[in-house]
Amino acid sequence: MTGFLLVAVLVGCVEPDPVEADQRRWRLPNELAEISGLAVDANGRLLAHDDERGVIRTIDALGGDGVIAALPLTDPVPRGDFEGIAVLGEHIYVITSDGELFDWTPERLERTDLDAGCEVEGLTDYGDRLVGVCKQIPKVDERRIRMFFVDLAGPSVEELREIPMNFKIRPSGIEWDEANLRFYVLAAKPQPRVVVIEEDASVRVVALDGKQHRQPEGIALVDDGWFVADEGKPAMLTFWGVLP
Repeated sequence: MTGFLLVAVLVGCVEPDPVEADQRRWRLPNELAEISGLAVDANGRLLAHDDERGVIRTIDALGGDGVIAALPLTDPVPRGDFEGIAVLGEHIYVITSDGELFDWTPERLERTDLDAGCEVEGLTDYGDRLVGVCKQIPKVDERRIRMFFVDLAGPSVEELREIPMNFKIRPSGIEWDEANLRFYVLAAKPQPRVVVIEEDASVRVVALDGKQHRQPEGIALVDDGWFVADEGKPAMLTFWGVLP
């Protein structure tokens, strides 16, 4: 379990030029036109889902083969507004915008309703817990990021943390970097960007090229870089070999 401590203080928010180092891009097939979440499993596979059907798809991006497998959450395939995916061991978790958490394994599927008090828009693993991020919080100023921590023994929301920002932001994805002890929060609106929240609670903001990233929805870290997925026709997958 990591000892990451997040304090609700904004420290040194700077927005540099868009990241460009070692960038590669791919068009995704039509099945992922509304791609909404990315994650990497224990075998290094890149997993994705769209935002309307409970199907997890495996992407062989670097191999150039596109979607190579589709894993339905259950039969019949559930419908909903699916907004985030995370992997813990053999468990694959998918969450909807209203906080319905799906725990998928080859043996079973379990559903739990979580109350984070917001519209959910991303999910990541964090030690033995999950962390989600809110896109919108009813009747709350949009100049903040709200993260909620999920105790899987419940499962239930055990903690809320809010990070004040000096601009409006609507997050669309989240990823925990265990090696460097930081969160990456992806945002699509008002401008595409990545907010990097360090262990000491300092915040960096990295701009994404708005011409290339019109609707970034998913973010995932791998050993040699990171991916961002943009929905659209066509949907796009971008890889950088250097972390922001």
